[in-house]
Amino acid sequence: MIPQNMKTRLERRLETIATQGKDTIGDLLQLQLESCDAEKGEFLIRGKTAPWMRNLAGTLHGGMCATFVDQCLGLVAYCLKEGQGVTPTLDMTLHYHRPPMPGEDVLIRIRLVSMTKSIIHMGAEVYMASNPGRICISGSGTSYFKERK
Repeated sequence: MIPQNMKTRLERRLETIATQGKDTIGDLLQLQLESCDAEKGEFLIRGKTAPWMRNLAGTLHGGMCATFVDQCLGLVAYCLKEGQGVTPTLDMTLHYHRPPMPGEDVLIRIRLVSMTKSIIHMGAEVYMASNPGRICISGSGTSYFKERK
C-alpha cells in the first residue's frame, strides 16, 4: 500500500539528500520531484545532467543513465516503506532507445508494479525534459527493503 503522504515523503527525502548528502551521487544528480500520483503509483523526477557526464560520442554515458534510474528507483522504494531502512537494488534492466544529451535535464518516470513486505518491483522510463514525448530509456528494477533495527 502506498503511503497517503507519499509526496511529502519524497520531498523530505530529496531535501535530506541535498542537505546531508553533500558531494554524494544523489546530491550531484540534483533530483527534484516533478509530480506524484500515489493513486496510480507513478512518480516523475527531474535530474540535472552536466557536461562531465558525457562519453566520447558526446552523449550521456550509459552508466550515468543507469545511475539516474537507479537513484530514482531507490528513492521511490525508500519512500514507499514506513520506518527506517535501506533499499538496495536487487536487479535493474535497461533498454537504450536513444541517447540523452548532457547539459539538459532528464525526466525519470517511476511506476510501481508490485510490492510485498520487502520486495518492490518498479518500471522506469527516461525522457529529455525538452522532449518529454520521446522515450530515451525504458527498464525495470527490483529493490529490497531492509528495516533498520
